[in-house]
Amino acid sequence: MEDRNVLYENRLLGSPRLRQLRVRNDSCVVHDDFKSSISECYDVYSPQIEDTRPFGLINGTAWTYSTERELGGSSHWGLLSTYSGAGSYADLGTSSEQSKAVMKVLKENLWISRATRAVFLDFTVYNA
Repeated sequence: MEDRNVLYENRLLGSPRLRQLRVRNDSCVVHDDFKSSISECYDVYSPQIEDTRPFGLINGTAWTYSTERELGGSSHWGLLSTYSGAGSYADLGTSSEQSKAVMKVLKENLWISRATRAVFLDFTVYNA
């Protein structure tokens, strides 16, 4: 059995989760003089311009959007914005081998792209 302790005294519970928020590729204005050479424009994050369309492999939670309510999430206040608890997510598994395999698929299929505005790593530890 793999050691699930974090910093000696904390026990990792469940599976860590990666979640990302993306913006639409039409979320900013391109000046008319540049429209012929700039086809995609990604603005700074705002909940109003979140990209809710499936992307990449299109199958599974890593490639489809889930609402904050569906995820039971909450918003996070950051340096540049307040980020919603929604997005696409991937559960990393309960072993390092599972986590590495999931992250390999995400990396090979460009899960993080120009549209990505925030990536969160959520996990729970028990401290006795």
